[in-house]
Amino acid sequence: MINVKILELLDKDERNISWLSRRTGLSYSALHKLSSNNTNSISFDTLEAICTALECNIEDVLEIVKSE
Repeated sequence: MINVKILELLDKDERNISWLSRRTGLSYSALHKLSSNNTNSISFDTLEAICTALECNIEDVLEIVKSE
């Protein structure tokens, strides 16, 4: 399973999804679904926009969680 860590990164900088939406131009609802791990895919453009806005690397946003 892939875990999306957007909320953790935003919390660390005392920011929220609304801020990220304004910063990236991505819709609030798309970012909310993504940050809630309620999606099956993510485009490279979306991932790049998020990483650019948060000044981080891809591995800071996504992690693989091994199922038991």
